[in-house]
Amino acid sequence: MGADRDRYRFHDLLRLYARGCLRAEEPAGAAEAARSALHRWLLETTVMAGRWYEPDHGAPPATWQSDVDLSTADRARQWLQGEGANWLAALRAAAAAGGHATVVEVAEALHWFSDQWIFWGHWPEVFATAARSAQALGDPLLEATQVNYHAWALLVCEGRHHDSLDRSAQALAAARRAGDLSQQGWSHKYAAWAYRLLGDPAEAARHNSEAAALFEAAGDLHGALQAMFEHDQLLVHGGRHEEAIRAVTNTLSFLDEVGDRIVPHVAGFTRMNLRTVLGGAHARLGNWDASVEHLRIAVELCRAGGNTAMESRVLVHLGNSLLAAGRDAEARDAFSRCRALGATADPNSLTEARKHLDALVGPKTDGASPSPTSGQGDHSR
Repeated sequence: MGADRDRYRFHDLLRLYARGCLRAEEPAGAAEAARSALHRWLLETTVMAGRWYEPDHGAPPATWQSDVDLSTADRARQWLQGEGANWLAALRAAAAAGGHATVVEVAEALHWFSDQWIFWGHWPEVFATAARSAQALGDPLLEATQVNYHAWALLVCEGRHHDSLDRSAQALAAARRAGDLSQQGWSHKYAAWAYRLLGDPAEAARHNSEAAALFEAAGDLHGALQAMFEHDQLLVHGGRHEEAIRAVTNTLSFLDEVGDRIVPHVAGFTRMNLRTVLGGAHARLGNWDASVEHLRIAVELCRAGGNTAMESRVLVHLGNSLLAAGRDAEARDAFSRCRALGATADPNSLTEARKHLDALVGPKTDGASPSPTSGQGDHSR
């Protein structure tokens, strides 16, 4: 049997033998009933775990009974990641059986959690499946919401910017049919993000302005915060670094003002992104000490939230700024910490960290500075 820490897997031949015994010794109905019960339990637990990260939810209600310890958001995250292959299989089975309401409920519960596990590899499938289920239910608001999530997954997890734009446009049409201002705002927000990454700042700014107005009209504070962050990013991408520093500082002050009206983990995640942008803006201005200070704070925020994907990205930015400041030993430590994060890290960041480490232990270069961090490693919802 293969082992992964305290988890064990049957050898494939043993699996085949057990499957044959099951067919020979147990009635087909009994086996299917047991499988259905397992899938139901997996999806119910997934919803409870994912809701730790959702606005207006948090810890499971006192009436919820289970052997799984979901007493903290960190334990919920560990369960979701440890059981990812199993609850994904249960989600696929629910979709195939026409359990569309269940599929949508699960995907909705995982929306903000997906920020914690960006490079899992299955979010496009999860949200595409949920979008199809929402369409099957005939509810335009559910459709708009899940198609927006799929637009995010295509954009962030797979870098398919044009496909993401197509999906956000479909989500916008559904949100208009539903008359929902908030989901219209999110459609514009994802479009703005895609256009920024495609190098079209004018379209990005136009869509973000639409998003901000819609979030304000809907009273969607979480959306309004992300529109502010997108605006700050656009300033950096436009080379307006001093203006960006002032804008990000104002956004951080806004977060302080609204307090617990923003879900704590969303606030922490956004603070991390804002600090990363500040680090990038200062790097572009050659303010290496300030860049390092903000990026160190961003790393600690990632660690506090258990978000190794974003931690790997920020560590690379931090290493680049340290190198440019001539602090090679500290840079080597940052790149080593990135490389040690393992499978849940950003693969591109791991590759970059390895290249830097190879260069640091090799012959000295001609003194050319590395490219400063640009703040492009954001991941706002």
